[in-house]
Amino acid sequence: MNIDIEWAIELINGSKSQKDLHDIENKYLSRENGLITLEMKNLGKLSPDEKKERGKELNELKKTIADAIAKQAEIIENLEIEEKINNEKIDVTAPANYESYNCSSGSIHPITKTINELKEIANEEGFAIFDGYDVENSEFNFSMLNTHKLHPARQTQDTIYIDKNTICDSIKNSDHFETSDDEESDFLLRTHTSAQQIRIAKKITEKLRDRGVSPFEYEFKYATFGRTYRNESDGTHSPMFHQMEMVCVSDTLFVQDLIDIMMVILSKFFQISRDELKIRLRPSYFPFTVPSWEIDVFLPSKGEYVEILGCGMVHPKVLENMGLDSSIYRGYALGAGIERLCMLKYGIKDLRPFFGCDLNWLKYQAK
Repeated sequence: MNIDIEWAIELINGSKSQKDLHDIENKYLSRENGLITLEMKNLGKLSPDEKKERGKELNELKKTIADAIAKQAEIIENLEIEEKINNEKIDVTAPANYESYNCSSGSIHPITKTINELKEIANEEGFAIFDGYDVENSEFNFSMLNTHKLHPARQTQDTIYIDKNTICDSIKNSDHFETSDDEESDFLLRTHTSAQQIRIAKKITEKLRDRGVSPFEYEFKYATFGRTYRNESDGTHSPMFHQMEMVCVSDTLFVQDLIDIMMVILSKFFQISRDELKIRLRPSYFPFTVPSWEIDVFLPSKGEYVEILGCGMVHPKVLENMGLDSSIYRGYALGAGIERLCMLKYGIKDLRPFFGCDLNWLKYQAK
């Protein structure tokens, strides 16, 4: 099949809306039925020399089309903004039109949309989904995750603590906030979804034990999503933000398993094929994983590597706190900020409008 690149560029340049561009992008670049994708699938039928030449040609076509779509998308976006500026007029003296508010259709918030996408991917990969508590105690938020009592993250300039006297007894004395005999635990707004690691793992191991599963046969993986809190605020940080956490535990896990699942999740989320996805591992430090890495992914839209998530093999002490024998079991964990993933995927440059009340911005970003 010969792809008429001149005709494709003419279609792109003639597009008047983002929907038209999206349809053209699907026609040529869709992962399932895109014309170039279908041609890529046929490369295996060619001789090595023909495969090399045709592959190079298809990659050039793909880049040309993608660049043209990105350029036209920016033009259309600027025209839409200019049209809104010229046409939108607000009469601040007019009474509120409540009927128009009640009749207008709603839209999915960009954060909710991103969480739903990630949950769907996690389900596809066999991860059980769990919810967590916003209010935690320092034992599960820090100590059980191998974070020393003198670690800077525990200080009040980073962590938002809650006065125990403001929490009702029924909550304060519930099983959720039960602490060990040797630790006086403070209440706080959880600083990461990792606070759920021990709680979820213990629930799973208890159920496996009740079912009569041998301790030498435990194997599970789960994901949790939710709000987290830290004492920071600027264009890329908020006191309240969202995180995701994915954990897998088995007796036969290796670093390669962690890399494989990251490649699957990132390729599905950013809609980049596994063959084209490029990631970079940088050694890092987290108290609850060893070894640990920061992961960068190369985004064609930016033309550079960007930091995307943190990960590592679950620390033996954390495995022991889960109730597992660290000499038998090993695990991997990865976590990421939902807002960051959303901003990178949809080209959003400032974090603060996520939590504002600009309906026009929210509706536009939710498309």
